[in-house]
Amino acid sequence: MFVFLSRAQSTVLSMGHQETKENANVYVLGGGIGAGKSTVLEEFEKAGFAVIQADFIGHDVLAAATPSGRRVMARWPEVVVDGEVDRAALARIVFNDPDALDELESITHPAIQEGILAAVEATLDDPSIRGAIIEVPLLRVLPRSDWAHIAVVAPEDLRVSRAVERGADEADIRARIANQEPDEAWAEWADVIVDNAGPLSETLEAVARIIEGSSALGVPGRTSSSGVATEVDREVDDE
Repeated sequence: MFVFLSRAQSTVLSMGHQETKENANVYVLGGGIGAGKSTVLEEFEKAGFAVIQADFIGHDVLAAATPSGRRVMARWPEVVVDGEVDRAALARIVFNDPDALDELESITHPAIQEGILAAVEATLDDPSIRGAIIEVPLLRVLPRSDWAHIAVVAPEDLRVSRAVERGADEADIRARIANQEPDEAWAEWADVIVDNAGPLSETLEAVARIIEGSSALGVPGRTSSSGVATEVDREVDDE
């Protein structure tokens, strides 16, 4: 099924029930380190969309004042410093232990999802805001939703070079990429794919097409060319 992004309604997922907001657009943006998500976010923000970043919400859910933060502190007391979670210490534990990472995510991801939903609902209550775009660093933060999914992809070496240019350590970046989902997984998740391997002008044009609704959502996993993948660019009636 294909639908245009410019349709007047967007379905808002509320982790159990749904409601439809008129004249609202909500998108979920994903991709690996260095793929170019910040470029897409900047263009959406310029166009009047609120930017919601799951990473920031993830920091909030580790606060000692939250139920999820208290559960993490109880489970890993060695990462508690001055009554709060030391995120760097926690990262050193879980990123070298898949079981510990799974356990941490079982605590934090439901809280992050609730935070995302609250942020979206607050955004859509503001008539001055055109819509919202949610950035997720990992597929498993928000594996499914009724919002439109946008994936930004680029070759790994290019992503690494971009991160290194921003001051990151190459070995650290490659290790982080190894712990992230590959572009193929993002492509399968996505409704529309932005290939950010080419000139910036092509990426900006692709993003503009999404924002203005001239690019259709389509079959997940289809091959993308530079810019937005539009193997089929047509609209059909909802069934």
